[in-house]
Amino acid sequence: EFDPEDALATPFAIKVSEDDQILVVTAAGSDKLFTVNPNTGKVLGRVGVGSVPRGIALESKKTGEVSRAWVHNSIANTVSIVELEDPHSLMQLTRIRATTGLVVSPAVNACSPSS
Repeated sequence: EFDPEDALATPFAIKVSEDDQILVVTAAGSDKLFTVNPNTGKVLGRVGVGSVPRGIALESKKTGEVSRAWVHNSIANTVSIVELEDPHSLMQLTRIRATTGLVVSPAVNACSPSS
């Protein structure tokens, strides 16, 4: 039986890992990021992010394996940072809210721009 929590409505952005092993996709209508095996088309993992995720930037290890995704959530006016080390078990690490500048969680190695 179909569970509505599994819905991945309105795929919007897609990125391929540098090693071509994982597709990372936003589901703008479901407010989720998900990973797909490009050889089988099977959805591997999914995680909730902010409202209407549209853009993705990927961080990779030196080996080309994907490690993190930065997800632009257009309606929420945020950026979610998602751990992708295990494509079956995605985890949102933090969400950055855009106001007059970026407010960054201390857990993320990044700086806030000065005004």
